[in-house]
Amino acid sequence: MGELFLHNLDYYNTKFKCCSFVETGTGKGTGLSHALKYSFDKLYSIEYMEELYKECVSKFDDDRLTLINDNSLNGLEKVLEELDERPTLFWLDAHFPGADFHFNSYDYLEDQPELHKPLKYEVELIASKRPNSKDVFIIDDLQIYEDGPFELLNQEFKDKYGDLGIEFINEAFAKTHDFSRDYRHQGFLIITPKELENEV
Repeated sequence: MGELFLHNLDYYNTKFKCCSFVETGTGKGTGLSHALKYSFDKLYSIEYMEELYKECVSKFDDDRLTLINDNSLNGLEKVLEELDERPTLFWLDAHFPGADFHFNSYDYLEDQPELHKPLKYEVELIASKRPNSKDVFIIDDLQIYEDGPFELLNQEFKDKYGDLGIEFINEAFAKTHDFSRDYRHQGFLIITPKELENEV
């Protein structure tokens, strides 16, 4: 999923000691191909569309990797049970399973918001299971959630689905994490643990 290749994951592995990688929305494995180049102990990727899941099963062969064919919330429930307390890098898609790959329209599952635009539900689930974590989050498609000088702004797409706001992310992480924005491509919200004064 998405343009994860725009991000140097060594930075997060080194500075924040991220040991695991979790992705929602495998797609055709673009993000996963990038993540597998780095020294994560375990990688998990969740894909709702069976066709895309099967394509990635045949594409990737790495003992560190677990591929899951399920919606992102069910998949995250399984993954969160397996993660230990060490920091994890979460790479979260913001919307619409399968639409970018022409398996369905962007309106697919629109009557099920937890599947159509699952980010709010994903964030709340992770925060409830890992409330004091040092996890890192890179969230794709920021343009759906707020305005900004995005490199690839799709105004028609934004008019229909955008401006959802990130208040739910503030509620989940503002006390424990810092937020930064990257306006390349369609935008990323990057959430990293606050650095405490007594930490070296």
